Amino acid sequence: MSVNCTNATTYTLGVPASVTLGLAGGGFDIPSTLAVAAPAGTGAGFGAGTAQSHTVTATIQEAAYENARAGSYSATTTVTLTY
Repeated sequence: MSVNCTNATTYTLGVPASVTLGLAGGGFDIPSTLAVAAPAGTGAGFGAGTAQSHTVTATIQEAAYENARAGSYSATTTVTLTY
C-alpha cells in the first residue's frame, strides 16, 4: 500500500494485531500476526509529499500451519491512517 501525505506531515498506520487466514472454499483457518513495514530509506510516518510505500505482512507460527490442508488461503483487513 502507499500513503501520500503533505511534505513534513507525520502519520501513523495501524493494522489489527492478528487476522485469520481462511482456506478458499472454507473448512480450515490459520491465525496470523500482522505488521506494517516502513518504507526503505525514509523516516517512517513522515510525509514527503510523494507516495511512500508500506508493506503489510502476516506471520504464521509453525504450529498453526503444520497440519493445514493444501490450498489457497486469504484474508482481508482494514489499515487505519492517522495524520
